[in-house]
Amino acid sequence: MTMDLSLLKELVDVLREGGPYAVTAIFILMWWRKDVEVKGIRKESAKFALEQVATNVKTERSLVTVGQALNGLADHVQSVERTLTKILTIKQLKLMSPREDDKP
Repeated sequence: MTMDLSLLKELVDVLREGGPYAVTAIFILMWWRKDVEVKGIRKESAKFALEQVATNVKTERSLVTVGQALNGLADHVQSVERTLTKILTIKQLKLMSPREDDKP
């Protein structure tokens, strides 16, 4: 950038002195500088896009893993619920049936 600025100053000086191609050179220098800036922005944008895609893939994998863990937990909760239902049923049956020591 400092080289571009010093070159631009020299071209402006040449233009002041009546140099015939200074205007063209200034135009080319400014166009070239703009082109360099645009290429830099494109590279940064492409880099950012690739990083964002990588982040999205990692996030998707994490969400799939969390979903699988929640499904496994739901299965475990259902298993515990079935076991507790069986225990409750057994207790209710014991309460309904007469005890051996209650018989005459």
